[in-house]
Amino acid sequence: MKDQSAFLRQLSLMLGELSADITLCEHGIQKANASWRRLYVRSTFASIEGLIFFLKQHTLNNRMIDCYDSFKNGAPELPLRDLCLLMGESYTLKDNGQPKTSNAKLRTLPNLLFALSSFAESVGSEWKIEKDDGFTALEIAIRIRNRLTHPKDLSALTVTDEELQTVKKAFDWVRREFTRIIERTAGATFEEVGTPNNPDSRDDL
Repeated sequence: MKDQSAFLRQLSLMLGELSADITLCEHGIQKANASWRRLYVRSTFASIEGLIFFLKQHTLNNRMIDCYDSFKNGAPELPLRDLCLLMGESYTLKDNGQPKTSNAKLRTLPNLLFALSSFAESVGSEWKIEKDDGFTALEIAIRIRNRLTHPKDLSALTVTDEELQTVKKAFDWVRREFTRIIERTAGATFEEVGTPNNPDSRDDL
Protein backbone atom coordinates (compact mmCIF):
# COMPACT_ATOMS: atom_id res chain seq x y z
CA MET A 1 0.00 0.00 0.00
CA LYS A 2 1.37 3.42 -0.90
CA ASP A 3 2.45 5.91 1.74
CA GLN A 4 -0.63 8.13 1.81
CA SER A 5 1.10 11.10 3.42
CA ALA A 6 3.83 11.11 0.79
CA PHE A 7 1.27 10.51 -1.95
CA LEU A 8 -0.83 13.49 -0.89
CA ARG A 9 2.27 15.66 -0.63
CA GLN A 10 3.11 14.77 -4.22
CA LEU A 11 -0.43 15.68 -5.30
CA SER A 12 -0.06 18.98 -3.47
CA LEU A 13 3.12 19.71 -5.42
CA MET A 14 1.27 18.81 -8.61
CA LEU A 15 -1.42 21.38 -7.82
CA GLY A 16 1.29 23.97 -7.26
CA GLU A 17 2.74 23.24 -10.71
CA LEU A 18 -0.70 23.52 -12.30
CA SER A 19 -1.25 26.84 -10.56
CA ALA A 20 2.07 28.05 -12.00
CA ASP A 21 0.84 27.09 -15.49
CA ILE A 22 -2.21 29.29 -15.02
CA THR A 23 -0.05 32.22 -13.90
CA LEU A 24 2.20 31.75 -16.94
CA CYS A 25 -0.84 31.82 -19.23
CA GLU A 26 -2.15 34.94 -17.52
CA HIS A 27 1.08 36.71 -18.43
CA GLY A 28 1.03 35.27 -21.94
CA ILE A 29 -2.46 36.57 -22.61
CA GLN A 30 -1.10 40.11 -22.48
CA LYS A 31 0.92 39.33 -25.63
CA ALA A 32 -2.29 39.21 -27.70
CA ASN A 33 -1.57 35.67 -28.89
CA ALA A 34 -4.77 33.63 -29.28
CA SER A 35 -2.95 30.44 -28.28
CA TRP A 36 -2.38 31.76 -24.75
CA ARG A 37 -6.12 32.21 -24.32
CA ARG A 38 -6.80 28.60 -25.21
CA LEU A 39 -3.93 27.46 -22.99
CA TYR A 40 -5.36 29.48 -20.12
CA VAL A 41 -8.70 27.67 -20.37
CA ARG A 42 -7.01 24.27 -20.60
CA SER A 43 -4.62 25.01 -17.75
CA THR A 44 -7.46 26.21 -15.55
CA PHE A 45 -9.41 23.01 -16.06
CA ALA A 46 -6.30 20.90 -15.60
CA SER A 47 -5.97 22.55 -12.19
CA ILE A 48 -9.64 21.90 -11.41
CA GLU A 49 -9.31 18.25 -12.43
CA GLY A 50 -6.15 17.99 -10.33
CA LEU A 51 -7.98 19.41 -7.32
CA ILE A 52 -10.83 16.94 -7.83
CA PHE A 53 -8.36 14.05 -7.82
CA PHE A 54 -6.60 15.39 -4.73
CA LEU A 55 -9.84 15.84 -2.78
CA LYS A 56 -11.08 12.38 -3.72
CA GLN A 57 -7.78 10.73 -2.77
CA HIS A 58 -7.72 12.61 0.52
CA THR A 59 -11.30 11.55 1.20
CA LEU A 60 -10.61 7.96 0.16
CA ASN A 61 -7.76 7.78 2.66
CA ASN A 62 -10.04 9.04 5.45
CA ARG A 63 -12.91 6.72 4.48
CA MET A 64 -10.65 3.65 4.41
CA ILE A 65 -9.46 4.48 7.92
CA ASP A 66 -13.09 4.89 9.04
CA CYS A 67 -13.98 1.54 7.46
CA TYR A 68 -11.12 -0.19 9.24
CA ASP A 69 -12.10 1.36 12.57
CA SER A 70 -15.76 0.41 12.09
CA PHE A 71 -14.85 -3.29 11.84
CA LYS A 72 -12.73 -3.06 14.98
CA ASN A 73 -15.60 -1.40 16.85
CA GLY A 74 -18.08 -4.12 15.95
CA ALA A 75 -20.18 -1.88 13.67
CA PRO A 76 -18.79 -2.69 10.22
CA GLU A 77 -19.40 -0.13 7.50
CA LEU A 78 -18.34 -0.69 3.92
CA PRO A 79 -19.70 2.09 1.65
CA LEU A 80 -18.80 0.38 -1.62
CA ARG A 81 -20.61 2.90 -3.82
CA ASP A 82 -18.74 5.87 -2.41
CA LEU A 83 -15.41 4.06 -2.37
CA CYS A 84 -15.75 3.10 -6.04
CA LEU A 85 -16.60 6.68 -7.02
CA LEU A 86 -13.71 8.02 -4.96
CA MET A 87 -11.37 5.62 -6.73
CA GLY A 88 -12.90 6.59 -10.08
CA GLU A 89 -13.51 2.97 -11.00
CA SER A 90 -16.33 1.01 -12.59
CA TYR A 91 -16.60 -2.74 -13.02
CA THR A 92 -17.86 -5.28 -15.49
CA LEU A 93 -17.06 -8.80 -16.63
CA LYS A 94 -14.86 -9.99 -19.46
CA ASP A 95 -16.12 -12.60 -21.91
CA ASN A 96 -14.25 -15.25 -19.90
CA GLY A 97 -16.14 -14.30 -16.75
CA GLN A 98 -13.23 -12.51 -15.07
CA PRO A 99 -13.79 -9.12 -13.44
CA LYS A 100 -12.66 -6.08 -15.40
CA THR A 101 -11.88 -2.69 -13.86
CA SER A 102 -12.34 0.45 -15.95
CA ASN A 103 -12.02 4.17 -15.33
CA ALA A 104 -15.40 5.59 -14.41
CA LYS A 105 -16.70 8.11 -16.93
CA LEU A 106 -17.63 11.00 -14.68
CA ARG A 107 -18.60 14.42 -15.98
CA THR A 108 -16.57 17.31 -14.62
CA LEU A 109 -19.28 19.23 -12.75
CA PRO A 110 -20.92 16.29 -10.92
CA ASN A 111 -17.46 14.90 -10.16
CA LEU A 112 -16.37 18.24 -8.68
CA LEU A 113 -19.50 18.55 -6.54
CA PHE A 114 -19.05 14.97 -5.33
CA ALA A 115 -15.39 15.63 -4.52
CA LEU A 116 -16.17 18.81 -2.57
CA SER A 117 -19.09 17.36 -0.62
CA SER A 118 -17.30 14.06 0.13
CA PHE A 119 -14.18 15.88 1.27
CA ALA A 120 -16.21 18.24 3.46
CA GLU A 121 -17.99 15.30 5.08
CA SER A 122 -14.75 13.38 5.64
CA VAL A 123 -13.09 16.27 7.50
CA GLY A 124 -16.21 17.16 9.49
CA SER A 125 -16.80 20.51 7.82
CA GLU A 126 -20.10 22.38 8.15
CA TRP A 127 -19.72 23.56 4.54
CA LYS A 128 -22.77 23.93 2.33
CA ILE A 129 -22.39 24.69 -1.36
CA GLU A 130 -23.21 28.19 -2.60
CA LYS A 131 -24.61 28.09 -6.14
CA ASP A 132 -24.24 31.77 -6.95
CA ASP A 133 -23.13 33.50 -10.14
CA GLY A 134 -19.71 31.89 -9.74
CA PHE A 135 -21.34 28.48 -10.04
CA THR A 136 -23.22 29.64 -13.12
CA ALA A 137 -19.89 30.81 -14.57
CA LEU A 138 -18.49 27.33 -13.96
CA GLU A 139 -21.32 25.74 -15.95
CA ILE A 140 -20.60 28.12 -18.85
CA ALA A 141 -16.82 27.65 -18.53
CA ILE A 142 -17.21 23.90 -18.90
CA ARG A 143 -19.01 24.45 -22.20
CA ILE A 144 -16.17 26.73 -23.32
CA ARG A 145 -13.62 24.06 -22.40
CA ASN A 146 -15.62 21.39 -24.23
CA ARG A 147 -15.82 23.56 -27.34
CA LEU A 148 -12.04 23.99 -27.37
CA THR A 149 -11.46 20.31 -26.71
CA HIS A 150 -13.82 19.22 -29.52
CA PRO A 151 -13.70 22.08 -32.06
CA LYS A 152 -16.11 21.89 -34.98
CA ASP A 153 -14.81 24.89 -36.93
CA LEU A 154 -12.20 27.65 -36.79
CA SER A 155 -14.43 30.01 -34.83
CA ALA A 156 -14.62 27.45 -32.01
CA LEU A 157 -10.97 28.18 -31.20
CA THR A 158 -11.57 31.86 -30.42
CA VAL A 159 -11.73 32.74 -26.73
CA THR A 160 -13.25 36.18 -26.17
CA ASP A 161 -12.48 38.59 -23.33
CA GLU A 162 -15.87 37.80 -21.83
CA GLU A 163 -15.16 34.07 -21.94
CA LEU A 164 -11.79 34.59 -20.27
CA GLN A 165 -13.50 36.43 -17.44
CA THR A 166 -16.07 33.64 -17.18
CA VAL A 167 -13.37 30.96 -16.85
CA LYS A 168 -11.51 33.08 -14.30
CA LYS A 169 -14.70 33.59 -12.30
CA ALA A 170 -15.41 29.86 -12.43
CA PHE A 171 -11.96 29.01 -11.09
CA ASP A 172 -12.31 31.63 -8.36
CA TRP A 173 -15.57 29.94 -7.32
CA VAL A 174 -13.88 26.53 -7.09
CA ARG A 175 -11.05 27.92 -4.97
CA ARG A 176 -13.50 29.84 -2.80
CA GLU A 177 -15.62 26.77 -2.08
CA PHE A 178 -12.55 24.74 -1.16
CA THR A 179 -11.42 27.57 1.13
CA ARG A 180 -14.87 27.70 2.72
CA ILE A 181 -14.66 23.98 3.52
CA ILE A 182 -11.38 24.48 5.37
CA GLU A 183 -12.67 27.58 7.16
CA ARG A 184 -15.70 25.62 8.38
CA THR A 185 -13.65 22.70 9.67
CA ALA A 186 -12.82 22.98 13.35
CA GLY A 187 -9.07 23.17 13.90
CA ALA A 188 -8.18 22.56 10.23
CA THR A 189 -5.54 24.49 8.32
CA PHE A 190 -4.38 24.38 4.72
CA GLU A 191 -1.08 22.96 5.95
CA GLU A 192 -2.85 20.05 7.64
CA VAL A 193 -4.86 19.28 4.54
CA GLY A 194 -1.71 19.52 2.44
CA THR A 195 -3.10 21.64 -0.37
CA PRO A 196 -1.39 24.90 -1.36
CA ASN A 197 -3.60 27.88 -0.57
CA ASN A 198 -3.27 30.18 -3.57
CA PRO A 199 -6.14 32.66 -3.24
CA ASP A 200 -4.56 35.29 -5.50
CA SER A 201 -6.95 36.23 -8.25
CA ARG A 202 -5.65 38.42 -11.05
CA ASP A 203 -7.85 41.20 -12.36
CA ASP A 204 -5.74 42.13 -15.36
CA LEU A 205 -7.06 39.56 -17.87
